[in-house]
Amino acid sequence: MAGQPCARALAYRGCAGMDLGEWLLEWGDDKYLRAWVRANGGTDLVTGQPVPGEVQLDPVVAVAMQQLSQMVNHANGLVQTEDKELAIQTLQGLFRAGYRFDVDDLVAFALANGFTGSEAERLRDYATKVVAGHRFRPKMGSILRDDIVEQWERDVQQADAK
Repeated sequence: MAGQPCARALAYRGCAGMDLGEWLLEWGDDKYLRAWVRANGGTDLVTGQPVPGEVQLDPVVAVAMQQLSQMVNHANGLVQTEDKELAIQTLQGLFRAGYRFDVDDLVAFALANGFTGSEAERLRDYATKVVAGHRFRPKMGSILRDDIVEQWERDVQQADAK
């Protein structure tokens, strides 16, 4: 990664010979790196305090994002049509059903749950547009079931009952 700060590589893939569990060098204001550090419970080495800001998502949003993570091919980076539309339809379904989310928290959660840095960047873009009311032009029909939000709600209720 000639010319690229190692901190960004550490955040997403690791640098050869370095243990991410030991330390992470951060400089500048990279929103993806900061979200990753937050999502992984990082500590500020200057102050010794946890990186501020707990990731808080509604449990239904969290279940939807976990299922999205299981359904997409992470090697495609949310670029392939089906994966992109699945992500957009998931976000739109949540939003239409009244579930709101902070985009930074959504990205931090995604990074902590299997999404890559490039996917997080695209997810941030899609989520920001959904929140702003952007109208997407789908290339495929509906991928998700009509009752998918109700299914996510049932999944949360079942998890709470355990």
